[in-house]
Amino acid sequence: LHQLTNRSQRKHFDPRCCLSGSSVGIKLRSEGPFTVSKTFVVNKPASGGNCTIEPREGIAMETKFRISCWSWVEFNVTASSLTYEYRIRPKGNLRTILLFYGPTAVSPEVVLPVGSSTHGYKTDAYINVVDSLGDKIAFIFDVTVYPPAIPASELLAGISDIMDGTSDKLSQHLKSGNQQGAATTLMCLTSVMNAKNEDAEGANATSEERTAFNRRMAELRTKLVEVVANFSLNSPEDLEQTNDVLRTAFPPDRTDQITVNAQGVRLNGSNDSVSFQSALGDASLPQLSGCDSVKAVFSGRSPYVWQPKTSVASPVLMIDKRGCRSRRAAAPSSSESFTFSLPATAVGEKAVVNATPTDRWLSFYHSVNVTFGVLEVTVLPINVSHALQVFVQLDRLPTPLEYLINASQGSFYLPAVSNGTYFIGVQRDGCYREPSGEVASSCPDPSLSYEFGLSQYDCLVWDAVQEIWTKPSTAGASCTVEASDVPNRPRFVSNLFGSLGAGMNVLPNLIDFGKLFDNWQGKLADSAAVVGTVVALWVIFIPIAVWLRRVDNKDSEKFKYLPLIDDANEKFVYRIDVYTASDRSNAGTRICPLLSV
Repeated sequence: LHQLTNRSQRKHFDPRCCLSGSSVGIKLRSEGPFTVSKTFVVNKPASGGNCTIEPREGIAMETKFRISCWSWVEFNVTASSLTYEYRIRPKGNLRTILLFYGPTAVSPEVVLPVGSSTHGYKTDAYINVVDSLGDKIAFIFDVTVYPPAIPASELLAGISDIMDGTSDKLSQHLKSGNQQGAATTLMCLTSVMNAKNEDAEGANATSEERTAFNRRMAELRTKLVEVVANFSLNSPEDLEQTNDVLRTAFPPDRTDQITVNAQGVRLNGSNDSVSFQSALGDASLPQLSGCDSVKAVFSGRSPYVWQPKTSVASPVLMIDKRGCRSRRAAAPSSSESFTFSLPATAVGEKAVVNATPTDRWLSFYHSVNVTFGVLEVTVLPINVSHALQVFVQLDRLPTPLEYLINASQGSFYLPAVSNGTYFIGVQRDGCYREPSGEVASSCPDPSLSYEFGLSQYDCLVWDAVQEIWTKPSTAGASCTVEASDVPNRPRFVSNLFGSLGAGMNVLPNLIDFGKLFDNWQGKLADSAAVVGTVVALWVIFIPIAVWLRRVDNKDSEKFKYLPLIDDANEKFVYRIDVYTASDRSNAGTRICPLLSV
């Protein structure tokens, strides 16, 4: 088929050149008498089986469907590791919805979401049989799923019973840990809720009835999110199924039934800025014009489950801006920046400071450099009855008369400075020395005992190409962190859209020497191996060091200049240095130097 003439060449074979299940041989022959042959087998999908779904027609939340596969055999393996993937796609939609995945060939009985109302409630059911190499064979069935023929009022009551646990249609899956069954049930519920909106908002419904219906729907959708928030996300399939539930739960045309605590907002062309708050964060969206649109969603945990949990130390804001004529994300613009804040989900460790200051202001001082991001400083008294005062100055020690920031105990933020050092002074409230040197009468005890912590925040953005959280690097894009009025909740200013989160670095804290030697015996017992190793090294080192010192002293004696034995009592002593051609190999001299005075 192919011939390579250079050993540095690399050849890629088109899979279409070889039949599935066939053997292909490769022979490599050098200019010498060496020949290497290799034969490999081209994989082919599993075979010998069949799949079906029964029944082919039913009613959402009432009809139980079962998807079955049997007699499938994986190619060229002794122990089959086939997995089965069951999906549906309502007619007219582009996305498929994941229902079930795993090694089980027969799915448990499941309820299916309502089909497309514009296509006679029909939907496509996909069954994929996937082998260990990822090759699959697919089946597609037409299935019709109708919404239940009940009034909207009965629907609300029935869904309420399911979400509250009165009905076991959802609770049985949650109690048994069947997350896939629970997710499929929730998708069916939301599809029925979406299908019944038109019935509840018909021509005969009053404005009060519509308002009450929307309010109740918003409550149910919020409860649904609370259930989904407890789902485990241990694989890409878990994440996909969870996203499918949320996508069906919050259709873009039902923002009047979405609370900001539950999911987020979708905003179309508006000349006014829109702000919203939730327990997961708050944001002020940029102004829009024409048909531009922005969609913002908060996620309590990072949706990129394969990343380390320490990548982002906050909930994640996923914000998307779309242009009028293009569905591609709009480019960043400094004139369209927006602000948001995210609560930190990680808390840094704090050092305990015990000190009795003696200076003029009876303060204990810390110094820190802030070159990027924002630094949060936390000062908390050990004894809550002790009120503390904190003063901050740049490049010199602060005093109650000269300071940059005056804060009470708690947390406050320090912005970054390119060149400079912050000095932080902590003192008991009302404690200082009079000009005479005496402690003020308002200070019964100047001793300090408090917790001191430093946490640095920065803005991180998800890089979909490298699949890592990183700082913004796109030209013209920026996301900067600013000081906030709320502890552990930094504020950001960004013109960059995408997935945004807060990164946190816990800076090293001071060592509390007052407690360093507490429980010394217990600390030694916990580190017996380390202590034994250190002692053994010292036991070996000390005798060797003594011996080496003696050897050095003997060598020093040999390098002294000494007079000749017969001239030891002479008044004058001459030193003679004799150099040979030592820079040449085998150099030497036979000359005997003589000195005559």
